[in-house]
Amino acid sequence: MKRFFSTGVGLITGFAVVESCKSKKTETGKEEKAKSSDPCSDFSDLSKADLKARESLGYASKAPSPNKHCGNCKLWLPAPPGKPCGKCQLFKGPVPAEAYCTYWAPQE
Repeated sequence: MKRFFSTGVGLITGFAVVESCKSKKTETGKEEKAKSSDPCSDFSDLSKADLKARESLGYASKAPSPNKHCGNCKLWLPAPPGKPCGKCQLFKGPVPAEAYCTYWAPQE
């Protein structure tokens, strides 16, 4: 009887520990997002609001015109040495030189 009781308590304790670990993962609300193989297309660190901001500005990863792209926009921040992506002054996240948004402005 003593062995039966201690086995039951052990199982219940083990189950409780497993369940508490599961609940901690869901409490944080963080999910692992798949990283893109192209660092300039990896938006996994951006929030939904950040992505919405990009979308509202008409961001496209490829410019519709060869003469109007992020690389020649006055709002573009060039990539630092050794990095493949630049940034934009209007929104968060990586920006390749060949991208575009509707707020493109020529460099002076």
